[in-house]
Amino acid sequence: MTRPARWAIATLAVAAMVAGVATLTQLGRPRWFALIDRTGQVERLGEAPRSAFALRVSPDGTRLVYDQWDGTLWIAPLRNVSEARPLAALPDAQFPLWDGDATRVFYIAAPDDEQALFFTPTDGSSVPRDPLREKARAPESWSTVHDGLTFITLTDDDYDVWFYSMADRRAVPVAALPGSAQLGSPFSPDGRWIAYESDHTGNFEIYVTSFPATPSSPRQVTRGGGRRPQWSHDGRELFFDNGDRVFVLDVMSTASFGTPKVLPITGFVQGDARRQYDLLPDGRFLMLVYGAR
Repeated sequence: MTRPARWAIATLAVAAMVAGVATLTQLGRPRWFALIDRTGQVERLGEAPRSAFALRVSPDGTRLVYDQWDGTLWIAPLRNVSEARPLAALPDAQFPLWDGDATRVFYIAAPDDEQALFFTPTDGSSVPRDPLREKARAPESWSTVHDGLTFITLTDDDYDVWFYSMADRRAVPVAALPGSAQLGSPFSPDGRWIAYESDHTGNFEIYVTSFPATPSSPRQVTRGGGRRPQWSHDGRELFFDNGDRVFVLDVMSTASFGTPKVLPITGFVQGDARRQYDLLPDGRFLMLVYGAR
């Protein structure tokens, strides 16, 4: 995809971005990186670039990485976001993801006009040019336990979840159903479970499957809709959003999840696909919000 085409698509995506729907007035307002706790209290960290996208917090909660529509990756101290610097990567990089010790960032690029999975060291050293996996759409979740990451593929409108092993240098399917979308696939902290969203029933719901998969998985854990799941850092809760709200499920056991509870968090920036927020080790959310200077 050419850069002009990517910008055009991104512009259309933003037109439905603030917790589901944005107005033209909102699109002209400044956007801010912000920490939001589960009571809805907001702490602004600094103004965000207009095209900041796909925010991800480092595992220790001290840095963030994001992409911009010009195909660049940016890394910044969480407490001083104005000091963001470009991260060395191939052109037209998208969808960054930290590894477990924050020494690498995985991303998607298309140097040969076909999207593939790459990584780059965070210390600014030389950028590997050989893809880890071809025909990958976006990296989604790292597991130190399994020394690998989940990623999604895209064929026409069919998204599927795969796992790539850094040790074996091979990929295996995790959730692949023809004619439907499976995506948003975080590992649980202990590496035993992968949550994901799927619309194979006609509506997006949240599912949890064991990893490696067993005959009894996957398990549907929402009934009223759900998008973009994310585990708490202790694995005792599973967050997701739906419409303009954030919900939490208590993880009762590996076989039982509680009833979704809505959190008083609203007004955050979120499009229809990739999760635009992340979770810190202390339980707060890193989000993009609109607001006056």
